Amino acid sequence: MSKVNPKYRRIIENINAEGEKYTNEEMKEVYKQQAKAKDEVQKLIGALFIKFAVDGFLKFTQAQKDKLVHEIGEKLRNIGKNLGSDEIDKITSILEDVYIDTYYKNAYVIDIGTEKDLKFDLLDEEIVKRAVNKEIDGMLFSDRIWQNKAALIDKLKQSISECMDGKTTIDKIGRDISRMFNVGAYESYRLAVTELTRVQAKAQEDIAKNIGIKKQMWSATLDTHTCKRCASLDGKVFDIDDPNKPQMPLHPLDRCCWINAPDEDWKPDKRIDNLTKEEIDWKDYKEWYEEKVAKIKELEKIKEYKEPLPKRHYINSITIKSIAKDKNTIIMPNVDVKKDIEDIKKGLYNKTNDTYVVNGRMYGCHDSRFYPIKGDGFVTIDRAQFKALQYLIKNGNDNKAMTVFKNLELSKEKIDEVLKIWEVRNK
Repeated sequence: MSKVNPKYRRIIENINAEGEKYTNEEMKEVYKQQAKAKDEVQKLIGALFIKFAVDGFLKFTQAQKDKLVHEIGEKLRNIGKNLGSDEIDKITSILEDVYIDTYYKNAYVIDIGTEKDLKFDLLDEEIVKRAVNKEIDGMLFSDRIWQNKAALIDKLKQSISECMDGKTTIDKIGRDISRMFNVGAYESYRLAVTELTRVQAKAQEDIAKNIGIKKQMWSATLDTHTCKRCASLDGKVFDIDDPNKPQMPLHPLDRCCWINAPDEDWKPDKRIDNLTKEEIDWKDYKEWYEEKVAKIKELEKIKEYKEPLPKRHYINSITIKSIAKDKNTIIMPNVDVKKDIEDIKKGLYNKTNDTYVVNGRMYGCHDSRFYPIKGDGFVTIDRAQFKALQYLIKNGNDNKAMTVFKNLELSKEKIDEVLKIWEVRNK
């Protein structure tokens, strides 16, 4: 193979991210149907209370109750049947689309990094259906959907039964119904994301075997939601036919993916930090996490640090009593120091040794206070220049100023620097 695109890993991870984004968007229709079903059930309960409530609780004759239990049971069964059928159809469509998309996009990315035409099998309907309809722990995803819907309907029946026995107010059963459907929506989301990971992993493995790739790298998501086991596998390389390699998904909501190694010597250069959404130099999860933990500790340490000392650094606050040092960095009026410090405390900085670089400026820290070092809007002058500036602040550019500058042994260039600073202050 020819030289592999240095962003190869990022491109593959983006293919998976696109699949997740597509899934989340398509699943909105499922959640919409579930919300409509919830409204239907709540309207049903509301109608019961309008007709049969006494002092805030339902009261029936036995004959009325028997008839209503049968009617409500039928309505709930139909709701469960419709929700289950619609969800299976939607998730089947999502998984088929994602499998095909992942397979061909992985093939394309590898193909553009080869020096010869890449030969691989085209997908047919039977291959796609086999990939989508595969059991996990002895169950198809459709079985799990029916199981979830049956559990939802059973809980609704139980809650409504208690309400019909006069044990529940309309407010409480309303909250119960909302909670049950919210749990149902989460179960649908969890199932969709878990199956998405399985199908994408299957597509990546199928195209790899098809074109003769021998190895795969486990890629975990760089954020704080990744479990310890997935994190420990990040960056590890496995033979594609290894019967003992871990299988995706390892658990519900697993977001890991396989990165097919384009050749035997390939190592990734870049990847995405999922917290910042930025491209970073490649590092495994352990290295990334240790850096993040270090930054969290750093932010905790500096959260109470104060702004630079005004009389020492702010051009408009320097006085004759300010202390001159061998090196003095002055902050000009156009610098928004407050924003810089806020951004540093948000972690929006680059750390270089013991300094913080933010918005084009570098700050250091001493005695729980930031101080300016260099950058846009910072001017650094020596001790003699600082004393000359103090003279100008007190006396102005009078007829003695040049004598003072001469006694301080300032060159013309240094005098010009001081005068420019003083003029800015006087504007």
